[in-house]
Amino acid sequence: MGDAFAEGWVHRIGELVTAFANPPEIDEAIERHVAEKNAGTADVARSIKKADIGRAEMVAAQHGAIAAAGESLYRPMQADSPRVAIGMEGGAA
Repeated sequence: MGDAFAEGWVHRIGELVTAFANPPEIDEAIERHVAEKNAGTADVARSIKKADIGRAEMVAAQHGAIAAAGESLYRPMQADSPRVAIGMEGGAA
């Protein structure tokens, strides 16, 4: 179940990083590139059947996503060099 929790957490953080770092035109360019590279090939997603995933794994993945929901990305305003940080909402990095 730890793997499922981690997958949920990583998925949510990936969405956060993408929203933070990629303006829409970059996302569109990435989508075009991936579509070109995968044209005519089979789906590259994990091959896990829904029937093979137990309730405990689904709950663990959901809790991983919930755990990541409190994370935030920010760029310090008064820094000498532009650094990007990840930290807990309402807490220190």
